[in-house]
Amino acid sequence: MKDIDIKSLEKLINRNEIRRLEKSAREKNKIALYEWASQFEYQIAKEIESYYKKEYEATLIDSVTNYMIALVYTLKFCEKTNFGNNRIVEFMDDFMAVIDGFDNRQFLPEEYKQILKDNGIIFEDIMKGGNKWY
Repeated sequence: MKDIDIKSLEKLINRNEIRRLEKSAREKNKIALYEWASQFEYQIAKEIESYYKKEYEATLIDSVTNYMIALVYTLKFCEKTNFGNNRIVEFMDDFMAVIDGFDNRQFLPEEYKQILKDNGIIFEDIMKGGNKWY
């Protein structure tokens, strides 16, 4: 949590509150300490939630980027696919159109899984076979 915005936390806790906290700590007044911390619980929780949300989003973006790099790399350099640059661009355009369709709810992944199954490709079997990546 080293990247939590200290400035925004300082806005929540003014100088008088810090003095009150220090006094309660010196006197080892646990009730006063608890009451002091409780008044900021919501604000601090929101700040922490915001921090972890940003971290999650960054991690998700990195994961998707890594997946896309691995996909394009495999299409280009796999002996069985060996796609050329133009073919990779066309494939990725189609791929991203399907992803956008999923995002817009224009297409449903379950429908696509069924279409694959109807054409002899069982998604779950692919996921179980070979090297598991999930």
